[in-house]
Amino acid sequence: MIDREIPDVLMSNDEVKGLMTAAAIPIYAAALTHTGGRKTNEDAIYACKNIDAQQLVKRGYLYIVADGTGGQEGGQTASAMVAAIVSERYYDDDAPDLEAGLRLAVQTAHEALYQLSERVVTWSKMSTTIVAAVVHEGYLYLAHVGDSRAYLVRDGQAHLLTRDHVWLEDDENYGSLMRWLGGGQATIEVDTSKIALQEGDKILLCSDGLTNVADREDLEEVVARLPPQVAGEQLIEIANRRGTSDNVSVAVIQYGGVMPKAPRPAWLLPVIAVSILLLVVGTAAFLALRGGENGGGSGMIAGGTITPTLVQKIEGATVATSTTTPTQLATAIAGTRQPTSTPRPATPTPSPSPTSRKLPSASPTTSPPTPEPTIEGPSTEPTEPPVSHPEPTTEPTGAPRP
Repeated sequence: MIDREIPDVLMSNDEVKGLMTAAAIPIYAAALTHTGGRKTNEDAIYACKNIDAQQLVKRGYLYIVADGTGGQEGGQTASAMVAAIVSERYYDDDAPDLEAGLRLAVQTAHEALYQLSERVVTWSKMSTTIVAAVVHEGYLYLAHVGDSRAYLVRDGQAHLLTRDHVWLEDDENYGSLMRWLGGGQATIEVDTSKIALQEGDKILLCSDGLTNVADREDLEEVVARLPPQVAGEQLIEIANRRGTSDNVSVAVIQYGGVMPKAPRPAWLLPVIAVSILLLVVGTAAFLALRGGENGGGSGMIAGGTITPTLVQKIEGATVATSTTTPTQLATAIAGTRQPTSTPRPATPTPSPSPTSRKLPSASPTTSPPTPEPTIEGPSTEPTEPPVSHPEPTTEPTGAPRP
């Protein structure tokens, strides 16, 4: 959207009224170009992005698509020169007749290009097409030479506003340009027109790199339902997907109305679903690991205390209260955990002596004597690190003391 505010300068009442009218009906526009089926881009585009607000009130919003021909360097130079000269000449003109001013700007560009082609031998065939559009106070002004086109999309229907300047099928030059800007033609006739717009109308300017592979139904379906930027991108994608052999350039202009919403990409919902799934799995894995570190139970610890529904089963001992603190839980675990992997009998048995005892000496062998290990507990080989808490002397099969 192009937003313009009333500048802090002296203007007439008519100028202020025109500016307020232009601001009341916004213009949404996008101009894009792509190399398409060629290695270099000989097309040029123009959009009035840096024009003063007063100039927009007087002269309107100008957009240009030019398709250069005559070789790589010549075509690039021709299209770029024409876009620059037409835009500068048009906005410098103070004549009230905008259609005549647009025609004069195109003719001025042709004369400059023709003189250059006469002076530079390698550019003798440099040329370009042009289609230029001005939107001003409810009207569309068009000027075109060559086979670049302008369409008006209204109520979902695309209407061709220009006529291709090419030789017809019954001519030996069928398909070749009859008119162009640049070398080979000293004078040129420029087609112009003036069309009343309705709010919500859309204008499409495009080079033949698009229209050679896309039909009117394609243009209607894309331009009518999408905002200008997205519509331009979609049209270029269609041309490239269908194997266009030329550069592709488009300008899409919307006159007021409601800006259509861009559709969500097809990949967006699957990505969101996968992200949510990964988040759920990751959270569950973290909670399971956290639960294992806090006693191996399946409950969830929150706020430093065990939740009321948490019931920890620790090798036959039950520890479950809503007020048990993590310290008390660790003490209970230490009191019931065995220092070895050997299971304790279910019936009460005398507690092992807290002092170490010696195992019977091994039978004599030819190897040097080995020091006898000192082992605590009934097991012959520890399987886990010793617990930092001292082993209680009471029976461990009952509930731990608070």
